[in-house]
Amino acid sequence: MSAIEELEAAGEVLSAGVRTVIVALEAVAARVPLLEARTAELEGRLAQYSGNSSRPPSSDPPGAPKTKAKPRGGRRGGQPGHKGHHRCLVEEGRLDAAVPLRPDTCGQCGTSLVGGPEQGAPIRHQVAELPPVKAHVTEYRLHAICCPSCGRTTRAAPPAEVAGRHFGPRLSGFVALLAGRFHLSRRSTRALLEEVLEVPPSLGSVQSLLEESSRALQPAWAEVRTAVRAAPWVNVDETGWRCRARRGWVWTAVSETATLFHAGGRRNRRSLRRLLGRAYSGVLGSDRWSAYKHHPPPLRQLCWAHLARDFTALEEGGAEAAPLGRWGVAECVRLFRLAKQLRAGEITRAELARAVVPLKARLGRLLGRRRPRV
Repeated sequence: MSAIEELEAAGEVLSAGVRTVIVALEAVAARVPLLEARTAELEGRLAQYSGNSSRPPSSDPPGAPKTKAKPRGGRRGGQPGHKGHHRCLVEEGRLDAAVPLRPDTCGQCGTSLVGGPEQGAPIRHQVAELPPVKAHVTEYRLHAICCPSCGRTTRAAPPAEVAGRHFGPRLSGFVALLAGRFHLSRRSTRALLEEVLEVPPSLGSVQSLLEESSRALQPAWAEVRTAVRAAPWVNVDETGWRCRARRGWVWTAVSETATLFHAGGRRNRRSLRRLLGRAYSGVLGSDRWSAYKHHPPPLRQLCWAHLARDFTALEEGGAEAAPLGRWGVAECVRLFRLAKQLRAGEITRAELARAVVPLKARLGRLLGRRRPRV
């Protein structure tokens, strides 16, 4: 029953103006829950940062909490007793030159040391330097000779390995390394070749070299794809990617021995199939994006970094959810500590499996929304 009907049932006589005001107020009141829900959603978005959501650290707003290492009380830098890291000397067989240096006179009394016996092995001091870098350019001069018998002119043909090519295989591989591994743009790659190697290719030539390298790497790419699809487990993720102002996605599948990439225009199940195939039967590690939901739950491992951020969001979300969030964060910290011990060789995988049994039980109680015991 509306407010107007309730008032009239109580014997009130309402004018047309009062009716209009009541109708307007009821319309506003009906929108209040929607506006409150929308406000809560927007405030939740404003409270997100890289520590409690999937947002990258580069998108953190000013004043976002920063993860700080716990102070250990020591000085900065290497601590006493730590294992040092030093530059390795080049093996003697790989040296380009070895210059023996012997003292001529005693550093204390000035006596000549020529012909004196050496004391111990010499100290090795190596200096690495770049030789003058310049491309090796070979010009093939294709001469034409007229036949004295028939009068026809015949021109020499270039060797088969250079026919139709203007850049050698090592230079082509170097261009692919600059663009693919070091992510230089086409213009930056061209500038480096021109300024360092004194080879001035056009932008079109740089692109042609990259396409040639891509075709040459097709067998290796197919081998990596086969290895990843046959792996017992893979971790998969996707990220936004733009090409010529068009939005796309780069998918990554990481196994123990290989990493496979796929660039596509969609962030959906079809793109995941193009990455892993239609019948991948291993354990899939991922976040909770909907494209992964088709994988069987027993073979699905949610990303623990995402779970830790979700629990952090619960801990920061308010008094009612904070205890559950703190509980979840504590369990994540325990699991990460065990994983670190496994990588360091301090525990075996069997010991890890035994240690996570009570952790799984506690997480089961947490996900059942039971309050932790105090």
